[in-house]
Amino acid sequence: MAEYLWGLGLGIDRAFYLVIKGGGLNPQAGRMSGTSAYCFVLSGVALIVASLPRSFLFRVPVFSALGITILIVGCFNVTGHLAENPGKFSWWTEAGIAMTPAAAFTLFGLGLLAVAGSEGGFNWSLSPTIAVGFSLGVILMLFVTGIAFNYTVLLRDASERVSHTQEVLRNVENSRAELATLVGDQQRFLVSGDERLLIEQDHFLNEIRGSVRIISKLTDDNPSQRERVRELGPLVNSQLEFGADLIESRRRLGFDGLSHRIQGGTSSSIAERVDRILRDIGDEEFTLLGLREHHSDAIGKLTLVLLPLGVLVSLTILSVGLFVLNGSYNQWKQAETNARKLAAIVESSDDGMIGKDMNSVVTSWNKGAEVLFGYQADEMVGQSIMKLLPPDRQAEEVQILDKIRRGENVRHFETVRRRKDGTDIDVSVTVSPIRDPAGGLTGASKVVRDITERKKAEARILELNQSLEERVKERTAQLVSANSELEAFSYSVSHDLRAPLRAMDGFSQAVLEDFGEQLPGEGKRYLQIIRAGAQRMGALIDDLLTFSRLSRAPIDRQRLDMTKLVKDALDELGAKTGDPKVRIEVGPMPESMGDPALMKQVWLNLLSNALKYSRKREPSVIQIGCEPRQGRDVFFVKDNGTGFDMLYANKLFGVFQRLHRADEYEGTGVGLAIVQRVIHRHGGEVWADAAVDRGATFFFTLGRNTP
Repeated sequence: MAEYLWGLGLGIDRAFYLVIKGGGLNPQAGRMSGTSAYCFVLSGVALIVASLPRSFLFRVPVFSALGITILIVGCFNVTGHLAENPGKFSWWTEAGIAMTPAAAFTLFGLGLLAVAGSEGGFNWSLSPTIAVGFSLGVILMLFVTGIAFNYTVLLRDASERVSHTQEVLRNVENSRAELATLVGDQQRFLVSGDERLLIEQDHFLNEIRGSVRIISKLTDDNPSQRERVRELGPLVNSQLEFGADLIESRRRLGFDGLSHRIQGGTSSSIAERVDRILRDIGDEEFTLLGLREHHSDAIGKLTLVLLPLGVLVSLTILSVGLFVLNGSYNQWKQAETNARKLAAIVESSDDGMIGKDMNSVVTSWNKGAEVLFGYQADEMVGQSIMKLLPPDRQAEEVQILDKIRRGENVRHFETVRRRKDGTDIDVSVTVSPIRDPAGGLTGASKVVRDITERKKAEARILELNQSLEERVKERTAQLVSANSELEAFSYSVSHDLRAPLRAMDGFSQAVLEDFGEQLPGEGKRYLQIIRAGAQRMGALIDDLLTFSRLSRAPIDRQRLDMTKLVKDALDELGAKTGDPKVRIEVGPMPESMGDPALMKQVWLNLLSNALKYSRKREPSVIQIGCEPRQGRDVFFVKDNGTGFDMLYANKLFGVFQRLHRADEYEGTGVGLAIVQRVIHRHGGEVWADAAVDRGATFFFTLGRNTP
């Protein structure tokens, strides 16, 4: 390197002497190329940096970068050898690196990168597919660049050979012209004796000798031309010496004294031979010129194709690489952002988040862990996690690590851990494996949540549950007693209360039948009122008993044919679909699940109300059907009767609640309450929609347990 920088000639590197194809030598014989020297300097610096302590901050990045540079230079020169033009693949000197050191530098660069990779400081963030694709793209770009550069050099060499041939031709023509002029001037001088014709004799002599020397030098690489030049030299000298001798004889003897020598034709014979040799040299050079111009044109055309193609291929590779790297960079930025968010979440989490290796040594410790256990991060990082385990819990850590090694996770493992102050706390532990990019197990991450308060709450809940169970037993006993009393009351109502009512009704009817003629009209009216009151009281008692029984009776759920239930209810009510005064329309209805007896009671109550409140219409229209709403089957009974004001709809389903006078429409006010009780016990809903004098529609559902 010093030889190039300071012009020294130490001659210590002849082992790297390079002979280039084509016969050329290193322009500075005995000296390695500048590229070799540069690679040796980089190699030395890389080895020095690699030998530094591992704590040196930029150690791995620096010798990795140097390794990449050496690798690229070596590959570039190996490419030159593969392209059969190594001397043209050096940016410094005319001589490239020999194949052996070029391959050695390539392997050395790869070795440096391997060392960097083994130390974990030279990991690609790109996926293997992208890295391989990018490497292939770079190799292809270097190959195309090498081919294009090689053809550019070939074009330059072809142009130089054309110029070389043209130079030979120019000197041949100059020699012929100058020799013809020289001989002509000499012949005219011999005839006239005019000394002015010899003024430029020395100039022509020098030009001829110079042209012959140039021709000899330019054609030295051509054996046939070299033979002609070797023959030409003595002939030119003979011609020049013979001419000089004639001139000197002319001056001494005059024209008459030279007649016999001129007539001998010696001068003309030599001149003709010289001219013939020069013409032969020119003819062969013309032939070579045609071939070289054709070769140069072919290489030029191919170069004009390869150079743009190389540029296009390079641009394509660079563009694809740019977009791929841009996408990878965006993914990396997103991953970095996500990593920062995750780090912020981990750091700000109230849960303890702990990292450890497979030897139970703590590697990370967040703020939540500091608060939970009382240890600061610098107190725990590098320490064994066993500090947190009470003596009777030490075996749990071994069991947890065994599961992690088997690839299993530990989820919500409830245990006890010990704080710095010696107190034990209840915790829930979740442990997951940590793996490197190659999938190797490097450690485990642990999430620890304080569940002390939850454990206390669970203990309180357990205590409350036990207390509640006792209270439930007491309430159940009270409910059993109340049901027994209710059964007794129902029996009393059924027998003790109904007997006097039957007596009142029966004796009132007997009085009317036996003494009706003796009673005044007002007395008869009083007895009718007594009978109606007793009958109404009996109906109320029956409805109350039914309502009470529905609250206690178990539900026997079965598959229900709703259409059949409706028809049975209509038959029981005496409603006929063929009656011209009553038009009953029964639409299709799906099967449902429910208690057959209870659901028949629902249809009886709804249909009896529809018939009752629409009997003043001609015709009375009653529509029965089902429609799907929000995934549920909604059954309905619609009439065109008197309807009601929705302002009082909240009273519809109450016991003894009536929206019409008893003298207008009979009833006890318990029917709709029974409907609501049955529907609710089936897990459904019931509601109504109506308007005064526009009829009413009652809807109900039976919950989600339909078939």
